[in-house]
Amino acid sequence: MYLSGISIIGLPIEEILFFIVVPYSCIFIYENLVYFLPEKKIPFNRYFYMRLIILFFIGGIVFYYQDYTILALMSCAFFFLIAIYFTPNLLQSRNYWLYIGLSMIPFIIFNYLLTSIPIVSYNANAIWGGDGLWNGRFFTIPLEDFFYNFSMLSFYLLVYQVFKKNGLHDFTHKKTLKENDTLK
Repeated sequence: MYLSGISIIGLPIEEILFFIVVPYSCIFIYENLVYFLPEKKIPFNRYFYMRLIILFFIGGIVFYYQDYTILALMSCAFFFLIAIYFTPNLLQSRNYWLYIGLSMIPFIIFNYLLTSIPIVSYNANAIWGGDGLWNGRFFTIPLEDFFYNFSMLSFYLLVYQVFKKNGLHDFTHKKTLKENDTLK
């Protein structure tokens, strides 16, 4: 009903565009933070993050029968595991945490709209829920979406920084040099 009908390798084009447009927009937020705010380190406690990893891992085990819940919680655990051992400076970065916080604002707005109309609906068996007072949602947004959004944005930023530091900059710089040599 809300899809164009165009698919690439079995995925709706809207889904593919989501995974391009959202990270690009959020990386833009991050780059603006880096440009306008000097970097400040915040306290880093490896044991705090290890406890979070254990908590997410246990949560994933407890909710193993809910596909989306286990994916969201385990992806958070996996991100923190990678970050504390390979890029602890990311977790110490004030700009990283501001990036996550600021990116949550449009996430809440658009996710609320998508889930309240509803354009996006969830299988009740795949997420936290229930018929009682608390149904595992923040307004109409499943709580798992917050964990998923956090890990997705964190992984995208992590990969972006790796390419920015090591690969993509060197590749594009070498390509530009070759093109300039060809033009001479």
